Amino acid sequence: MVINDENTFRRIRTPFYYYDMPLLEQTADTVAELCRRYDIHVHYAVKANYGRRVMEVLSSRGFGADCVSGNEVVRAFECGFQPSRIMFTGVGKTDAEMAAGLRLGIQAFNVESMEELAVLDGLAERMGVVAHVGLRINPGIEAHTHKYIVTAHVDSKFGFSLLDEEEIIETVQKLNQTEGITVEGLHAHIGSQIFDQQAFVEEIRKMFAFAAKLKEVYGIDVSGINLGGGFAALYTDEDKPIPVPQVCETILSTCREENEKAGGFIKRILIEPGRSIVAEAGYNLYTIGYI
Repeated sequence: MVINDENTFRRIRTPFYYYDMPLLEQTADTVAELCRRYDIHVHYAVKANYGRRVMEVLSSRGFGADCVSGNEVVRAFECGFQPSRIMFTGVGKTDAEMAAGLRLGIQAFNVESMEELAVLDGLAERMGVVAHVGLRINPGIEAHTHKYIVTAHVDSKFGFSLLDEEEIIETVQKLNQTEGITVEGLHAHIGSQIFDQQAFVEEIRKMFAFAAKLKEVYGIDVSGINLGGGFAALYTDEDKPIPVPQVCETILSTCREENEKAGGFIKRILIEPGRSIVAEAGYNLYTIGYI
């Protein structure tokens, strides 16, 4: 739909969201090509926009999906995302949501606590399946964004804190004794609308250092590191978001450097962009009543 005249506006009830689909497709193609070039797996953060047409464009480019509710998992599947490319993150997953993910055979659950792991293990055992998990780590990083969307500072409620390393080790050792769960890797998400590349560099260094320690000191192998998302989008003229290609280049070069230091045992790097892919293609349209 092209909106370029007053008569078209008069036929449409506002407010509504309008998406520039050619721009969205161009952005999706750019991100997909970058991730292929740099061998980074990209999972679209569904919470950014779960509109069917938007999600179908992204699933058609081979993206995975990062979901934070059971309904988002179902929506991703309905919009063409392969179950083997669907991640289920989030703090309050219900038993029913986890069971649905297990039945669907999703790629992994990013888990936040021992309590959640115990429930997931029990469900998987009763269903006769294995749950693949990523341990969500709170690396204790200040991402220099709005205080309400920071998720990895020291006092954050999200994930296992690196400050409590003993808890993480105890958790992984217990997991190695269970039949219902296998640990795929480590996950972190340090916030949203992040303009400072250095925050991602610090996150990568901390995550690789901890993965290396798990391997060298405790004999625990993790094959993948999920760095989350949080790449900024342009909302106002004052915003200075880092271009996605530049973010990918920074992530790749830092990951390669850290992986070489650790002996190259990390085989898979994942990112979870959301708003940086869809936001700039979207418009929220209103009818002005009074000035």
